[in-house]
Amino acid sequence: MRWWKVVAGRGTVASIPNMRTGARLVGLILLLAAAVVGQEVAPPASAIDPQVAALAAARAKYVYVAGVFRWFTEDIDGANPPRERQGDFAVVRATGSSAAMYNVFTCDLQKADMHRWCSDGTTRWQIEQTIEGEAPSRRQFKPGIADVDRDRVVACVLLDLPTLSKEFTIVRTADHAGDRLVFTPRDAALAGDLAAMTVVLVDGVPTTVIIDDTHNTRIRLVITKLEQAEEVPKDLNELIFRPVPKGM
Repeated sequence: MRWWKVVAGRGTVASIPNMRTGARLVGLILLLAAAVVGQEVAPPASAIDPQVAALAAARAKYVYVAGVFRWFTEDIDGANPPRERQGDFAVVRATGSSAAMYNVFTCDLQKADMHRWCSDGTTRWQIEQTIEGEAPSRRQFKPGIADVDRDRVVACVLLDLPTLSKEFTIVRTADHAGDRLVFTPRDAALAGDLAAMTVVLVDGVPTTVIIDDTHNTRIRLVITKLEQAEEVPKDLNELIFRPVPKGM
C-alpha cells in the first residue's frame, strides 16, 4: 500500500541507471534531500575540486525533490546475500523561516514491514507497521532533534560540501559508471565506526550513496527515479506531509 503519490511538477524527471535497519533506517528520512542544509562557511577553495564545487552549486537550486529508491543492506565481504527494501520520498526544501516538509515511506519486498516518516514543517511523525494486519503505531516528535546519520545521507545527496568537509576528506574519481566522490573520516573516533561514504553521480546527479562501516556492513541506497524542480509544484497536496487518520 502506498502512502502518497508523487505529483508531477515543473522541473526535470530522470530515470537513473544503487543503513542498517533500526537506528540508521531513520537516516533515510532525508533523502529529504533538500531539506536541512545549513549555511556553513565553505572550506578553502583548494580543498575542493572546482568541478565538484560547481556540481554542488547546481544542486542548491532545487526546492522540491521526489523519487523512488531501493535500499540494500549487505556484507562488505559478500558472505551473505543482500537484504533489500524499497520505498519513495518527497521533500520541500527549508527556505528562510520555513522548515522542510517531507514524507518518506519504506517497506520490505513483501510489504509486511512498513515505516513512514513525515513532517509538515512544524511537527514530525514516525509511523510503523511491523506486523501485517495490525494497526500502525505513531510517534510524534518536536522538530530540531539532530540525527547525525540522517544528516550525513542528506548532505551526500545534496553534495553539501561545506558540511561534509568538516568531518571528511573528499576525493573525486571517475570511471565508466560516472563520477565518484569518496568521503573518508578525518576524526579517529568517527573512523573507528565509519570506514567511508561514496556518492556515485551520473550527469551531476547523485544516483547511489554507499556507506561502509568498520563492522563489515555496507548500506547501498539506489535512487531509481528522481523528480526535481526549482519551484514547488502548484498542485502538490500538502497533506502528504502529515499523518493520514484512516486508510493507512
